Amino acid sequence: MITIKKGLDLPLAGNPDQVIHNDVTVNEVAVVGSSFNNLKPTVKVREGDHVKKGEVILTDKKYPSIAFTSPVNGTVKVINRGERRVFQSLVIDVDKNSDDNGVSFTSYTSEQLKGKSEELKEQLLKSGLWVSLRTRPFNNLADPDFTPNALFVNAHDTNPGHADPDVVLKDQAKYFNFGLEVLAEIFAQVPNKFVVGGPNFSLNKVPGFTYEQFKGVHPAGLVGTHIHFLSPVSLTKVAYHLNYQDVISIGKLFANGYLDGTKVIALSGPQVNAPTLYRVPYGASVLDVTFNKLKEGTNRIVSGSALDGVKAADVFGYLGQYDLQLTVLEEGYKQEFIGWFAPQPKKFSLSRLNFFGKKDLPLTTSTNGSSRGMVPIGLYERVMPLDIYPTLLLRDIISGDTDSAQDLGVLELAEEDIALCSFVCQGKYDYALYLRQALNKIEKEG
Repeated sequence: MITIKKGLDLPLAGNPDQVIHNDVTVNEVAVVGSSFNNLKPTVKVREGDHVKKGEVILTDKKYPSIAFTSPVNGTVKVINRGERRVFQSLVIDVDKNSDDNGVSFTSYTSEQLKGKSEELKEQLLKSGLWVSLRTRPFNNLADPDFTPNALFVNAHDTNPGHADPDVVLKDQAKYFNFGLEVLAEIFAQVPNKFVVGGPNFSLNKVPGFTYEQFKGVHPAGLVGTHIHFLSPVSLTKVAYHLNYQDVISIGKLFANGYLDGTKVIALSGPQVNAPTLYRVPYGASVLDVTFNKLKEGTNRIVSGSALDGVKAADVFGYLGQYDLQLTVLEEGYKQEFIGWFAPQPKKFSLSRLNFFGKKDLPLTTSTNGSSRGMVPIGLYERVMPLDIYPTLLLRDIISGDTDSAQDLGVLELAEEDIALCSFVCQGKYDYALYLRQALNKIEKEG
């Protein structure tokens, strides 16, 4: 058991009841391009085409064998593109009257998996579930022809307002374990394979995997934290990772012979009437999921957590590929008279200047101030459990000094790993933007 002491559990109001509901009506789903770093897709369908669950709708130009498939039976509604025809989203109208299981795949038993690594990998690629796998460093889609040094399955979550993995896994343990068996066969040549859970994680162990547990404050539940402590990465030492719900989907695919296409998400945040868990299709429309469930006001729906999620609206108004929650916050557009001076019982402070005690707060999207200089007063060190120098590293990525940033450990990071640094920053910097620019530059130029 590894304990994380540095970090922060954000006291955000609206934590969900850990009960799974299956009564959400979703009319639209989409593949959102911004879910994937540097994706250059080849679209395989046209607007108006009928698609089956599991049918290929996109492929990746860099790795043509990686397919993106439809999570539902339906009709392609629109393919959204931005400036210079950058892919934004492919939207599908759900056929709610269809009970077709979609495209048929091969089903297996545990005994039938043995010695079929390439066959299993081919099915994982064709089914669209290979996109569950991402790399560290860079957090890109995983190369199917590369053998990584480590494979991480993350069955822990400490994001504010998250769904408890233990609750989700309770009724899906057999599919989770079968998915691990599939991955153990596909990645038989990978020397280090880890399943990481929380302090209460307890499932039958699958041979080939090392089981570890993390406890403590956020970011104890982030895969970047797990990788740092168990098998650090570099340009020559690559790790692949995926989350526990994608492993469940893999288990269902290979056990049943068809794509399930759903996952459990948390609908949480201070602007949700009754925060709880819902089973929805991958890429579900956020307007459908939140219909009649929000408090009055000008709300922002965030795909992901309040710390590192993205605004889900317009052509991007759909659940991100890797997101396991929707967070709803009130837009913080209201100006406050001498807000810096007046008592603020509904605001959070990492310092000890708040005399109102610890309680969940109805935080908004407001940054509580304008942009200013970066002030190194030790806040980043308080929320960064990794063995790096965050102040120096953040300065380097802001200035674009990627050589120094590599020496300080930037290759171990993804946007979610420095979200707390952005949250506590008195200069109001969004370090995720600078980090992505630095990683793209390193990937391109070395």
